[in-house]
Amino acid sequence: MPPQGGNLLHAIDFHQHMNQFLITRYALGRHHECTISSESFQAAKEAFAILNEVVLLEERFDAIAGGFLDFEKVMLAKILEFSYAGFKDGLHQMAVRRDLNRTLMNALSAARGYIDHLPQTCSSVFGNEDVRKHACQTSLRNSYDNFIGYRIFEALRNHSQHSGFPIQSISYAHQVEREPPRTRSRLTLSPIAEVETLAQNDKFKKTVLTEMRKLGKKIDLKPHLREYMRCIARAHYIFREHASPLVEAANVTLNELLQQFTTSGGDGNNIAIHAISKIDEKFIETIPLATGIYTYCEYLTKSNESFNQIDDFYIASAGRDS
Repeated sequence: MPPQGGNLLHAIDFHQHMNQFLITRYALGRHHECTISSESFQAAKEAFAILNEVVLLEERFDAIAGGFLDFEKVMLAKILEFSYAGFKDGLHQMAVRRDLNRTLMNALSAARGYIDHLPQTCSSVFGNEDVRKHACQTSLRNSYDNFIGYRIFEALRNHSQHSGFPIQSISYAHQVEREPPRTRSRLTLSPIAEVETLAQNDKFKKTVLTEMRKLGKKIDLKPHLREYMRCIARAHYIFREHASPLVEAANVTLNELLQQFTTSGGDGNNIAIHAISKIDEKFIETIPLATGIYTYCEYLTKSNESFNQIDDFYIASAGRDS
């Protein structure tokens, strides 16, 4: 049976339009094929479509995680540079701000792509009016309503696309800690949003500007960025929870067809095996059955499974006993 995934495919009368449905391979100098039903071909088609849609969304989420990680790496690198080389001239500080803006804009662009793509993926995997789709979208709407970090970075993302950079300046903080047996310094780097500079953009959302003014003229963006990223992760993990049974069922469907090929006389080598439909020896459609897409999906899921905890951790180089 095909996974119950919603409206991925339009109903097609295969009996009327297609003559043969097969599992076959044309590779490695060997040829074997076995006949399958139109229902089995349809199941393979829907299973592969589900896996492909989920992987595309996972890759979009991975791009967000990677962009955020790049941004954090730049901050760590620059504060280390400052700690060993000292505060440099204005041109150097402008270069630091430029690097931070570049990596942050990459992360925000990836986030916008994900947010725009999520409803489309949910419609494809679950169905356009399915409650699972609404659960994912509701999570993002609730985040916008309840978290100022989400509202700030949605506004900054729009500002960076159409007007200027999200970061107007950077700030180094140098805090001296006098604890026996020695004095030491704690250094931090903060990307700063200057509210009145942002206000020069007439299209910057006024309600968000009002909220930002209450936080001060200059706002350290680090905690708000982490909150924004965590909100997106929360919606994605809701999607994962609902999509997981469909992904597992799709994998079972493809594996059952591969097993059918093997038991019908195939050699057990899954390379280049496809479910095909054809008329008079002419291929109409082909569905790959052994691409490794399920394994890749698992890899992406495990790679970013703790991203919703990013604002729980602040990384420092100080040892426990130092």
